[in-house]
Amino acid sequence: MSIEQLIHDFFADTGWETPHVLAAMDKAEDFYPQLIEQVNFHIWCQGRVKLPGDAGYCPSPLAGMGTSIAIVGAYILAGEIATYVKGYEAVVQGCKKLM
Repeated sequence: MSIEQLIHDFFADTGWETPHVLAAMDKAEDFYPQLIEQVNFHIWCQGRVKLPGDAGYCPSPLAGMGTSIAIVGAYILAGEIATYVKGYEAVVQGCKKLM
């Protein structure tokens, strides 16, 4: 089964403008479908190694939040490192708590 047929089957009964969108997809010469997958980590830090940004927090590629979440994560990590008096374990726990 083609990806186009899967799209038709999935959205078949959704109504509104869907029939027009599906018809446009069928007519388009430059329609390029691509499957999107997402990997979720249960652990984004181990020991002194931390995966920052979308590498660690795994937002959906469709969310468009990769850069924003990376900036927030870096900000939180920097704030926790600034309080680095109890060892890196405290930094990791602080990041986990705030994120």
